[in-house]
Amino acid sequence: MSYSTRVKAELMTVIPEKQHCLRSEIAGILNAGGREDHPKNLDPLLAVLKSRLKDKEFDLESPEILQRPCCKRAYIRGMFLSCGSVSDPEKLYHLELVFTTIERAREFRDLLRLCGIPSKIIQRKGRQVVYLKEGDLISEFFALTQANTSVLEMENIRVLKDVRNTVNRRVNCETANLEKTVSAAMEQKEAIRFLQEKKLLKTLPPPLKALAELRLNYPESSLKELGEMMDPPVSKSGVNHRMRKLLKIAEEEKL
Repeated sequence: MSYSTRVKAELMTVIPEKQHCLRSEIAGILNAGGREDHPKNLDPLLAVLKSRLKDKEFDLESPEILQRPCCKRAYIRGMFLSCGSVSDPEKLYHLELVFTTIERAREFRDLLRLCGIPSKIIQRKGRQVVYLKEGDLISEFFALTQANTSVLEMENIRVLKDVRNTVNRRVNCETANLEKTVSAAMEQKEAIRFLQEKKLLKTLPPPLKALAELRLNYPESSLKELGEMMDPPVSKSGVNHRMRKLLKIAEEEKL
């Protein structure tokens, strides 16, 4: 069973208690794609909803259908059941409803906006698609339509994805910093080897000579670690300053 099918299965168990909400959900189902074009799997739900109506005749376009907040929720739920779908949030945040006319799509977009959920419209293969692409908005949509189990599942998935993304960013950052450190250390070592081959190390001031020897002996150590090995210890910025001097000396000798 797909994720979208699971969400709809949950929504189909939400049966309004109030007559006005029953009418609103029926209107949402039937208005979504045309009176005779709703999915046949909704026939059992429609039968249950209609069986609980006291007044069997009502106007599906009546403004009264959308007067109350609870009726707006029922209407939106009916619309989604009839022409909506949602992707598995483990892979992609995407919820959409497909309408045959731009008027109906705009009506639904405006209704969602009134309920605090901004959405967008695109055209696809001659149809009008109202869609959401943010996890928090899809979670709000589930809450609005009373898909409470789906809300909890969505929030759990969002938390796990956020944690994974945070960990990946940190790992990538640390990897980049490590690569930068290794590259710099190799450059420093090569420069010092050059000075060594030219027999220039012994001519360096004692602080620079000591640092050069430490870099040769500890090629994988950071500048901070090299500073801690010096006698007396030198700060990272101090080591960096001395290392730049060594690199400059080697560069000038190569000219």
